[in-house]
Amino acid sequence: MGVNLSSQYWHCWVCNTKGRKLYQLFNKINANSEQRRQLNELLGEYRPDNVDKKYSSVFLPTDYISLWLSGKSPERKHALKYLRNRGVTTSDILKYQIGYCEIGPYKGMVIIPSYDENGRLNFFVGRSFYPDSIMKHKNPVASKNIIPLELFVSWDFPIILCEGMFDAIAIKRNAIPLLGKSISNKLMQKIIQKTSKKIYIALDEDALSAVLRHAETFLGLGKEVYLVKLSDKDPAAVGFDGMRKLIESATPLDETELMKLRLSLC
Repeated sequence: MGVNLSSQYWHCWVCNTKGRKLYQLFNKINANSEQRRQLNELLGEYRPDNVDKKYSSVFLPTDYISLWLSGKSPERKHALKYLRNRGVTTSDILKYQIGYCEIGPYKGMVIIPSYDENGRLNFFVGRSFYPDSIMKHKNPVASKNIIPLELFVSWDFPIILCEGMFDAIAIKRNAIPLLGKSISNKLMQKIIQKTSKKIYIALDEDALSAVLRHAETFLGLGKEVYLVKLSDKDPAAVGFDGMRKLIESATPLDETELMKLRLSLC
């Protein structure tokens, strides 16, 4: 067998099996999670957790008020109106423990917490509910090497990758927001280790290059990859019913389709 660590191309001269990703080879030999972790470190594609920048623990703002609690303040009414305009329901508010702040650094913002699989806060997102606000977003000084909303993820079922918290709330089921367009090391390691075979990618069209990069990696891992075509809207704008239809109509990607999409970027 010949293996090129630079290009990841491999070829077995006995059975004439070959491939362009070492993950494909590891899938064929049923490599365990420890062997896959060692492959990650060897290729240098994903850093182990112990080299991630150290941050202190994450805490909700001291001025955080749960929107589930009753109240009649104008700020609370504005926060609820903003969320309803974005398709967030009362059930969503309870499920994600969405709150807001009337004073302090996050004044005039709704707060959407994220919890890990053990129920520990690992991040939160602040979003202004006033349209004329100068600062639209404000996040804590915390590591993004996390799995956002992990508490609500079941790894035995297909997962859906999207960009922001509101996108995940709109999708509702097994959605993981990337908090951007790249996948954290921790999330990638979890995808490698867990049994989810189907991965739906629902990122904005302007992130197509990132989508293709992620899709190629997942195909190399032996996953089924589906590209959810959003046109010029994000999942939050499409809404739950619209996203459900788009997800159900998505077709699996293969190397040929991946090449066509790459050429469309040229």
